Amino acid sequence: MTCQVAVELLETGSIRCQESRDGTGAPPAAAGARSQTGAVALMVRHLGMLVNFLSLYPFNHANIMSVLEEFFFLFDGLTLDGSGLSLELDGEGLSVAGRPVEDPLMLEFRAYLSQRRLESLAFLPQLKRDELMSFAFVLALPADFVESLGGIEVVSRTQHLHHVRIGFAPPGTGPSMRGEKMFVVPSRFLEILLDNPALSRGTFRIFQSLKRIHRLPSFPVSREAAMEIEMADQDTERIFGVYSRGGREKYIEKVIIPVMKLHPATRIAFIKRKLLDVRWPFPLDNILALSHNDFEKLERLSQARRPSTP
Repeated sequence: MTCQVAVELLETGSIRCQESRDGTGAPPAAAGARSQTGAVALMVRHLGMLVNFLSLYPFNHANIMSVLEEFFFLFDGLTLDGSGLSLELDGEGLSVAGRPVEDPLMLEFRAYLSQRRLESLAFLPQLKRDELMSFAFVLALPADFVESLGGIEVVSRTQHLHHVRIGFAPPGTGPSMRGEKMFVVPSRFLEILLDNPALSRGTFRIFQSLKRIHRLPSFPVSREAAMEIEMADQDTERIFGVYSRGGREKYIEKVIIPVMKLHPATRIAFIKRKLLDVRWPFPLDNILALSHNDFEKLERLSQARRPSTP
């Protein structure tokens, strides 16, 4: 453990390796370039953990907050110009800021981006935490769900990622996302999860709920119901603001209460609006379970009222 921590400190540039020559220290050549590359590799490792954790935990879980802090500690320490940190898929390799890298983890990340038909990626210096969380959540979504929403390009552009620049492969090129594997990053922070069968399956109950919500029929919403949705939206935003840093378990229960007061048809319209909000998957999972009977009854009634065709 001590050696691993020492190596990570060396990679981030927090410490420097010196070789003694007759009692004098001689810093290694090109230490700056090597430490930059090491810091980027650690950032990608934390991005991978964030992708995994967003599949497993509520958005304000301690594990998610921890990897966010680690990512931005490294990101803020990089000497970035106005174009930010760029990653380009180059043939079978990956280049960081125009410099090819051979780190096995970075090559795994390259394969993951290629499967999702992404050709380039850049994080601008003004990158915000909520943007990174939303981008990681898009990466965590299962392939068939992304395809049902119109593809990775459409889904990404609904997230308003102002400080994440993504280059998409042209339609019809690149490997299909179907059959892809999760981007699982080896790290001591994942030791308790590596034996979790959910990680090896790559399919999570929470995403099954998102698919079910996506397939729910849309019912007409009156002006009064639209106002109720806006009021519920404002109420839940206030709750998220209060519990965003430490509510842990309570925020799920608190945001469900105003949503469950809505009429089932209005409730469906509300939860469909929250499908790709990184804060909502676990509340949606609970709302869907609590609303199961209401939604089934609503669908049966709507089918009974349809005029029969001759």
